Amino acid sequence: MKQNDREELKGMKIPPEVLLREILMRWRIILLCAVLFAGLFAGYRYLRHVRQSRTAVAEDILTTEVFKKGIAITEEKIESRKEYLAGSILAEINPYRMAYAEASVFLSGDQDTVNKVMHSLYFYAGNKFDWSEFAREHGTEERYMKELVGVAEYSEQNCFFIRIRHRTEEEAGEMMSYLLEGLAEYDERLKESCGAHTYDVTDWQTRTGNDSNYADWAEAQFNRIPTLETVLENFRKKAGSGGAVSLSKSSLLKYMVLGGVLGALIAVFAVLVFIFMKDRLLDARELKALYGIKNLAVFPAERKAKKSFAPDRWIESIGRDAAERIPEKERCRIAGEKLAAFAPGAKTLALTGDVKEKELQKLSELLAGYIQGAVFAPAPAPDKNADSVRILREADAVILVGEIRRSCLGVLERQIDLAEELGRPIAGSIVL
Repeated sequence: MKQNDREELKGMKIPPEVLLREILMRWRIILLCAVLFAGLFAGYRYLRHVRQSRTAVAEDILTTEVFKKGIAITEEKIESRKEYLAGSILAEINPYRMAYAEASVFLSGDQDTVNKVMHSLYFYAGNKFDWSEFAREHGTEERYMKELVGVAEYSEQNCFFIRIRHRTEEEAGEMMSYLLEGLAEYDERLKESCGAHTYDVTDWQTRTGNDSNYADWAEAQFNRIPTLETVLENFRKKAGSGGAVSLSKSSLLKYMVLGGVLGALIAVFAVLVFIFMKDRLLDARELKALYGIKNLAVFPAERKAKKSFAPDRWIESIGRDAAERIPEKERCRIAGEKLAAFAPGAKTLALTGDVKEKELQKLSELLAGYIQGAVFAPAPAPDKNADSVRILREADAVILVGEIRRSCLGVLERQIDLAEELGRPIAGSIVL
């Protein structure tokens, strides 16, 4: 198996709780990075504040007079917006019960004449039509009439479409009648200046419907006032402070939190890269997931004894195999039963793996004390030691031994390949 393939499988096969344990084991590094980045971000925010303050004084940009002008302009915008919304008919229409008056105007005759007339009528209806008298009669302003009218030109069909929106169908129809009457008069004048043509109004109707696009438009019109008021309040605060730029505690805290989170994420990513680059055995279940080697026993007592700090002991317990909590004697007995099943008839078993020779010797003595009728022979570093190769060749089966966080998967893989080349079956694995 190639190393990159093994690392890819390792990333998929390693239990999530084991990966979490290995990350949390480096909690000091993660905390240090979080604190460091929080300090860097806070320092950056403070330096930017100092630079902004100096720029304001040096270049005389953020002055009280500038903010006072901003206040005057914004106040004028707010008043103008309020005045418009107070008188606008369109702004008060219910978008889900909007009344429409619709009509199509068709022209026929010489095409050049029709094109000229079409453009003139379309522009007149949408932009030049005089609504002033009609607006006075209805107690409103001409600008509020014009925004109710929509005109669309369809030159290919020699027609244009008129749509008027209003509160009721009766009011929309009244506006449409007034507009069509004015258009007919204007068309008579166009016949004199542009030439003879036919003018027909069709599909004249009123209806009530809903318009979701208008609903969004209306909401935006009213929401504009609170937005402008917020801008106005900011201008007033800055004008009151003489244009000085202040550094708030919330802004500084926000940068510190952002820096801390970013630092922690970078540290976690670096830890993950380190874990996979180091290519160490992290859990007894990995050997089965990567190479299909069944586990005989786990002996973690010595590893646990090294931990004294309470958080580290708690972290070390995350994702541990249930077999680790079984008494040593019972674990050895279980290992013997598994050996009888996995390698029946094997009397001489070679212990090999990326483990120190003294560890293999201690393990062979432990197993020999509980498992009768079998001889356990240590074979350290068989890829470098000829005597170990001989022990492997003469053994009935091989037991692969690995140590958490110390055994390199690449070395274990070479030893697995060597056992296969020698024709020795691997009875299982023991993890320290």
